[in-house]
Amino acid sequence: RLPGGRLLPIDSKWPAAAALQALAETEDPGQRKAHRDTVARELRLRVREVARYVDPERTLSLAVLAVPDAACAAAPEALAEGWG
Repeated sequence: RLPGGRLLPIDSKWPAAAALQALAETEDPGQRKAHRDTVARELRLRVREVARYVDPERTLSLAVLAVPDAACAAAPEALAEGWG
């Protein structure tokens, strides 16, 4: 809760930890792409979910999605979509 009574939605769930771990452990280009695709898909889902937390009457006009640095590095294009 912020001064003035507004809320700042913050979400830090990251269910794709296994995909990030597998990405870090494999050197195979095909498997790396598959794991990056999984991370990107999950990141896009999380961005859409957190966007639904924004309520003009109760919250700021933004929300915070905290994800591992490795997810940002694996799928920067998906993260950039959240800034829209």
